[in-house]
Amino acid sequence: EREQRAALELALAYDATLEGWARALELRDSETEGHSRRVAAMTDQLAIALGVPEDERVHIHRGALLHDIGKMAVPDGILLKPGALTEDEWKILRLHPSHAVELLSPIEYLKPALDIPAYHHERWDGTGYPNGLAAEDIPLAARIFAVADVWDALAHARPYRKAWSVVDVTRHLESLAGSHLDPHIAGVFLRLIREGKMDPEVGTERPEPVTLLVIDGSEGSLLLVRRWLERDGYRVITAQAGDAAIDLAEQEQPALIVLDATGPETESLQVCNRIKAARATAHVPVLLLTGVRLDAETTGRYRADEVLEKPVAPTALKSAVRRLLDGRAVSAR
Repeated sequence: EREQRAALELALAYDATLEGWARALELRDSETEGHSRRVAAMTDQLAIALGVPEDERVHIHRGALLHDIGKMAVPDGILLKPGALTEDEWKILRLHPSHAVELLSPIEYLKPALDIPAYHHERWDGTGYPNGLAAEDIPLAARIFAVADVWDALAHARPYRKAWSVVDVTRHLESLAGSHLDPHIAGVFLRLIREGKMDPEVGTERPEPVTLLVIDGSEGSLLLVRRWLERDGYRVITAQAGDAAIDLAEQEQPALIVLDATGPETESLQVCNRIKAARATAHVPVLLLTGVRLDAETTGRYRADEVLEKPVAPTALKSAVRRLLDGRAVSAR
C-alpha cells in the first residue's frame, strides 16, 4: 500500500509539474491560453480510438502538454510580434522543436515523451520541419497530435481572426489529409467528431461539474484520486467503503463510481455487486482499481464496467473516466 501510494504521488507530481510548465508558456503567449490542455485531451481521445496501448498514452499525453515548450527559447520580439515575421525570424521560430529536445532530453522520465515536441511540425508529404520526415517515418505520437493541433488552432479565436465554424474546420482537415496530415488518423478524428465521440472542449472548465464517487479504504489514496479528478473540473465525493458508500451512491446518484479493490476482496466485491444490484445505482458505471492482476474468474465476479491495475497513472485514470462517461452519454441518447 505504501509503495502504491508513493507511485501515485510521484505520478501526480510529474503531471502537475508538466501542466505548470505548459501554463507558464501560455501566460507568456496569452493568445494560446487553454490550448495545451485542450489539445492534450483531444490527443488522448484520438490515441484511445486508434488502439494505442495505455503505457504509451501516458507519454503521448506528456508530450502533447509540452509540445511548444521549445518556444521558451524564442525571443519575445519574435514570439509575440504582432505583424508578419521576416524570413530570418521564421528560421529562428522553426528552431523551437530542437530547443524542446535540448530542454527535455536530460530529464529521464520525459525521454519517451519527446516525439511530439520534436516532430509535431513534420508533414505527411515531407514538407515540414525540422527534419523533413514523411509518412510513417514521422513518429505515430506526432502524427496523432498534429491532427488535434490543427483542429484546436482553427476552432478557437485569435486576436487577428475569429474562430472557424465546425464545418469549415472539418473541410480544412479533409483537405490536409494526405498532404500535411496522416490520412488515416485524420479520417478517424473526423469520424469521432461526426459521431459526437470527440469532445473538442475537454480540458477546459466544465460549466456544470459532473459528480463522481470515489470509494477507497485508504484515506491517503482517496485524497490523491480526488485531487486528480477535481483538477479536471469534476465534483468528487468520497467514502471509505461499506454501507456508507452504498448510502452515498444512492443519495448522490453520481455519474460514475471509482472503487478501489486493494483491500479484502470480499468487501470490495460486495460493495461493487451491491451497487450493481440496487435499482437506484445499477445504471452507474463502476471503474475498479486493483492492486493485483485479476484472473478471468475473479474479474467476472466483479460487475465492474472497467478494471485498471494499480499503480495507475493520472492520464490512464482520467482517460478511463472520460471513456465510461462518454459511453453512458451515448447509451442515454
